[in-house]
Amino acid sequence: MPSPGDPALRNAADPVHAIDREALDHLALGATLIGSGGGGRVEILAALAALALTGRPPIPVVPAERLPADTWVAHVAFMGAPLTMSEKLPTGVEIAAVAAALAQRAGVELGAIGCLQVGGQNAVAAVLAALHLGLPLVDGDAMGRAFPNLEQTTLAAFGWSVNPLALMCPMGDLVFVETDNTASASRIAGSVVVQMGGWAALGVHLVQADRLAVEGLPGTISEAVRKGGAFARFRDRATERTPRDLADALDADLLFHGSVIEIARARTPDEPAVLVLGEDREPFRVARVDMLQEYLVVAVDGNVVATVPDVLFLVSSSGVALDIDRLRLGQQVSVLRFPCHPHWLRAEALPLVVPAAFGIRVDPVLSWDGSAYLDPESAEHRSTDGRRPPDS
Repeated sequence: MPSPGDPALRNAADPVHAIDREALDHLALGATLIGSGGGGRVEILAALAALALTGRPPIPVVPAERLPADTWVAHVAFMGAPLTMSEKLPTGVEIAAVAAALAQRAGVELGAIGCLQVGGQNAVAAVLAALHLGLPLVDGDAMGRAFPNLEQTTLAAFGWSVNPLALMCPMGDLVFVETDNTASASRIAGSVVVQMGGWAALGVHLVQADRLAVEGLPGTISEAVRKGGAFARFRDRATERTPRDLADALDADLLFHGSVIEIARARTPDEPAVLVLGEDREPFRVARVDMLQEYLVVAVDGNVVATVPDVLFLVSSSGVALDIDRLRLGQQVSVLRFPCHPHWLRAEALPLVVPAAFGIRVDPVLSWDGSAYLDPESAEHRSTDGRRPPDS
């Protein structure tokens, strides 16, 4: 059975039933934390969603298992360069239109909207789609954080095809990609997005609710709102509180606290950048954070202490969740960790999201001990800090 600190139990104990303005604000904050330094700028889409919510009833949030089993759910996201989106703003209508186009192409009636990626701006993208289509939002997603590739979803890991995939550009042009090879679909979609001007609305993984309840990640919208609410309360008095207070408020692991002393930017898109932090007092330890589009590996004094797929995130002493492009020399920073969802520890999923999948050759170091999930005969399900991971 799960222990009181397990993520799955927290999701079940504190569900969100609707997204109103306050819940939207908390979702945006929580999604920034869970984005692990990536996932795009949340504030742009949050502003669009807040405007669209004005004068409208809250958006229903429903767990997949509570929908009729044959309900079709389309997963949505914005794909492309966040910087381009900040210069060429979306309207919010694109994300709803691409979901409707995907369902029409497949010849099914759309019954709910799913969030592809709860980390970063795409948590709010799903809210926009549900709002404009008048549909409920599924309480869950397919990543549990932010990852850069379409094959890094639990739906893809467990064999659900991306065929068909729909892309819509800001001008309304629509492209369908039809291939059962997820890696090929990701490469083709990336090329199409470039030709569309740098970003596009994405509709993918048209899944029925009964299967989504098993192979998606349940409760992650509620969890993002909960974390965002806790972070908002912490930020009200951030300068009076310690890094340990922050970790306790978020129910996170504090890995390190120190000042940014070096940022070694990558020379190529596939090469990790490196952030170096130093303590200001004895024992004067040094931490290294390897990062691509998200924070991937944390080492302290040369020893790896945390890696993907756990959610690694950085918060400044002033209470700002730091995207990778907001890092600056001299910042006082806390490095923290949320545990990944145990679905990622399964044999078919874990290889997609360990450091080696990002070109970093270190073994994964996780909150939960994944060996029990990889070996179905094992009776022990202990984590590295003595907690039991949630039953999956």
